[in-house]
Amino acid sequence: MKFYLKIVLLTILLFPVLIAGYVLHTFFVQQPDRSATPISFVITKGTSVKTIAENLESANLIESDVLFKAYVLIFGLDKNFQPGDFYLTSGLNYKNLVEELTKVRIHEKSFTIIEGWKLEDIAEGLIKAGWINNEDELYRLTGRPAEDFRDKNIELENSWDYDFLASKPRGASLEGYIYPDTYKVLEEEGVEVLLTKALNNFDKKLTPELREEIKKRGETIHEIITIASIVEREVNTFNDRQIVSDLIRRRIKYHMPLQMDSTINYFTSSGRARSTYSDLAVDSPWNTYKYPGLPLGPISNPSIWSIKATIYPKANNYLFFLTDKSGHVYFASTGAEHQANRQYLDK
Repeated sequence: MKFYLKIVLLTILLFPVLIAGYVLHTFFVQQPDRSATPISFVITKGTSVKTIAENLESANLIESDVLFKAYVLIFGLDKNFQPGDFYLTSGLNYKNLVEELTKVRIHEKSFTIIEGWKLEDIAEGLIKAGWINNEDELYRLTGRPAEDFRDKNIELENSWDYDFLASKPRGASLEGYIYPDTYKVLEEEGVEVLLTKALNNFDKKLTPELREEIKKRGETIHEIITIASIVEREVNTFNDRQIVSDLIRRRIKYHMPLQMDSTINYFTSSGRARSTYSDLAVDSPWNTYKYPGLPLGPISNPSIWSIKATIYPKANNYLFFLTDKSGHVYFASTGAEHQANRQYLDK
């Protein structure tokens, strides 16, 4: 009898030890089988610890939701769980499992600015992507596109202190300087951070060598970007852009209006390849049929290739050009040649 009593007493004494061992093993020691396949486990924002534990057990990632909740409460980690899609393996000890589920991840969002986009296009893209609610949330930082700022006291919410903006007239928008690229920012950050990254990128792309070449030409960065923004919208290849950038300068030299339909589209947003008479009648400083010289400012945000094509133009004798639907450009040196090209394309 005494022997059996000893066994019972020993079992009673060892039971808590065994339970404690099991708990400690589950909490800190156990590891998943190396052949186990990770599975996807999703935590949505605001999910309770109770639901997380139950879902882990349902997915066979833990043996006991009660024990899991106990671990979380003992170490005060119930407020630390992060939303996201996790890849977890069954059998992971609770310490490592909870560390994975509470690890703060950097959540980023991205936005792509296409080469040749206008501020208007950027605003539309940001609204569609849910970054802003309306265009004014962008324009308060960039200025409003196609707006004659000369008789207005326009102040932006950010001063944008960059050397390359020194030749930009006060009150003019940032059109032309928002460098086209894909930008990533933290989930909680907004459009101002995006613009800062785009302007920093422009600053890097416009190298000291390019800036020195602009000085040698006796032109300003704002003039270069204005021309580059036109060639970006008018023609496609680097070679054609070099030719057109030279053509623009010579038309200005000869006091000929540029007559670029891309500048008309800038303020009408019609998207027409050939402007209508009503388009051409609009009184705008971007109407290059009505006013000679360069428009008041850039009409798009050009790529570095358009900027380089403008800084390094290809000398030629052309004064006119037309582009067909395939992007092929027909150059002409005289009005008669230009009309012949037009008749050919109108067939």
